[in-house]
Amino acid sequence: MAKNPSYYDSKGQSISLVQQIGQGGEGTVWTTNRKGYLAKIYHKISQEQAKKLELMIANPPKNPTAGQNHIAISWPNDLIKDKQKRCVGFLMRQITGAKEMICVYLPANRIQKAPRFNWYCLHIIALNFISIIKEIHAKNYIIGDINTKNILVNDRSLVSLIDTDSFQVTESQTGNVYRCSVGVEGFIPPELIGKDLSKLTQTRYHDRFRLGVMIHYLLFGYHPFMGKWSGSGDPPGQNESISKGYWPYGNNSLLQPSQNTIPINVVHPELEKCFLKCFNDGHQSPSSRPSPEDWLNALQLAITDLVVCSKNKNHIYSKHSSGCYWCDRANTLNVDIFPSVQNPIHPKPLTSKSPPPPPPKPQNGSSSQNRLIQKLQSENRSLTVKVDQLNKRSKVLSKLAVISTIIATALASLSLFQYNELKKYTYVNFCNKTSYQTIYVALAYWDGTGLRSKGWYPVKSGGCKEVSVAQNYNGNVYGYAEYNSGEVSWGGQYSFCVDLVDRFSISESDKVSCSGSNQKSVTMSAWSVSPGTNNWNLSP
Repeated sequence: MAKNPSYYDSKGQSISLVQQIGQGGEGTVWTTNRKGYLAKIYHKISQEQAKKLELMIANPPKNPTAGQNHIAISWPNDLIKDKQKRCVGFLMRQITGAKEMICVYLPANRIQKAPRFNWYCLHIIALNFISIIKEIHAKNYIIGDINTKNILVNDRSLVSLIDTDSFQVTESQTGNVYRCSVGVEGFIPPELIGKDLSKLTQTRYHDRFRLGVMIHYLLFGYHPFMGKWSGSGDPPGQNESISKGYWPYGNNSLLQPSQNTIPINVVHPELEKCFLKCFNDGHQSPSSRPSPEDWLNALQLAITDLVVCSKNKNHIYSKHSSGCYWCDRANTLNVDIFPSVQNPIHPKPLTSKSPPPPPPKPQNGSSSQNRLIQKLQSENRSLTVKVDQLNKRSKVLSKLAVISTIIATALASLSLFQYNELKKYTYVNFCNKTSYQTIYVALAYWDGTGLRSKGWYPVKSGGCKEVSVAQNYNGNVYGYAEYNSGEVSWGGQYSFCVDLVDRFSISESDKVSCSGSNQKSVTMSAWSVSPGTNNWNLSP
């Protein structure tokens, strides 16, 4: 007779441990009889840790790369209990086919284990990593323990974060904080060095220091607080350098660039600003450190600025530079950290330049009404131009009376119906009629020149979210909604490409291939709207 399983999930279904693949100070990690899932079994678990896991399972962050069939965060998925129904660990998704981050950013490792990862790929990896941090912070979690061993990268430059049960968790209803008590040297911000992390409630500003360090690792290949010591005596350790603000580009820093230091101006100017803000301004004022959104914006600009070297096709550099820095460095130091490879990966545009699609035909209202609205809009624009011209010339108070007269005369020429039509906006009111705690919604519409989009908007269970489309908009809008990173979705037959990092900021989103980083193809529902409020009920 087969032996009864020792462990169960929260629904009482059995879980079998198959093979141990890891061990640490807290517990062991096992493959299980459930394909694609691992189990972490604690040596000893407190009630506080079990409660923290329950909170995490109930409120997972969005997966920013779900549209690419990729698991960005190995989040606790379910509790594991023993026969006495005591929590002993948790289930999590297994990440396969990926390398530790150190195999990617460290030149010696990269040349051996990932030689096709050039500077463009490192920018994309940084972009994907930031998108994960952004989603974690959106749920009010603090990572606390950023460790290069806990960040994995696959051959598509997609990033996965593991060992997430150490995160700081705040219970929204009670305000209880389940702290992160561990930290790795080099990633602890200066204001926390030497302090007992188990007794400190950390903030996202502390994570922002760690984020800056990780991006520096990726783009430069080494820790930012490294360089040539110009002071007396032995050089300080890493923690001391961080606490004193000693880095090669710090204010009055005794740590200077060495011949191996990659100049900070090699990166795009916006990225350079972010590094200086993080490690200079942020040293005295943690809130001055760039947010994930700041880094994302800078990286997107930097990626569009990358060009391929004419001599070594694996050399990718920023076109604001006078030439290929990597060639110059290889000639000077006789070491090429991006040696030539077959079929090198070259930069791709983040957005498509395909021609815009035709505007959707209005479904409601007669052609005469539409012509009237267009005429009124034209008159309104003409009136605004006249008022602006008079405002610019106005130097004395009497001119204000002239402007008022013009406005009053123009408005008087409009009927009450026309004036009300000019004031009307078109809204879409998304209502969550389900038991799902939060549904994220977005819409796209045609503004006469191109597709415009708005999202993502959270809609709580039993609540509604009113989103403005445009003034006097008559025509089709396209809506999409999802719960738990697409586990449940509401859409239709029209295919669009959306940006999972922020919003549908993809040009011609109904025509692009949707193969870029942080992009996802979804099907959206189309329906006709008119000025006023148009409801879309999200039903089970």
